[in-house]
Amino acid sequence: MRNKIILLTAIVFSMVAGVAAQTAANQVEVSDPKFNMNIYGRYNIGLPANPPQGSRAGLSFDPLQEISASFRNTGTKTIKKISWEFITQKQDEPTEIEYVYTVNSTREIAPGETARLSKTGAFWTRGINPKARVFRIEYADGTVWEGKKTKN
Repeated sequence: MRNKIILLTAIVFSMVAGVAAQTAANQVEVSDPKFNMNIYGRYNIGLPANPPQGSRAGLSFDPLQEISASFRNTGTKTIKKISWEFITQKQDEPTEIEYVYTVNSTREIAPGETARLSKTGAFWTRGINPKARVFRIEYADGTVWEGKKTKN
């Protein structure tokens, strides 16, 4: 009898966890993914502030690129951190994923608030049909929701 109770408890817990995961995923609306290029910008690859004499101190990537999307907290808890993906598809095969860029944004988003989150760098490709999706949320109360990452 004890084993049946343990098994039943495990089944109920997994069902509740599945519902909680679906609910958490629906607590953030993602919209308006964008890929922007600034042809006048430069992205520094992280060379030291005082490079040795004769080094390539001015090395940078051109142009400066930015990926971004809008995130709306439709839940009741304040979000502390969102881990999300920016996904592009191949131009010659639009049904296939070209790149998946992973972004960890630590901006707090209160319930009902919308924030545009972004990452700047040199991403090498523009792709087509950009999409953004959340795969992990850390809340201010210490709870965490975690979904699956896109496989590239």
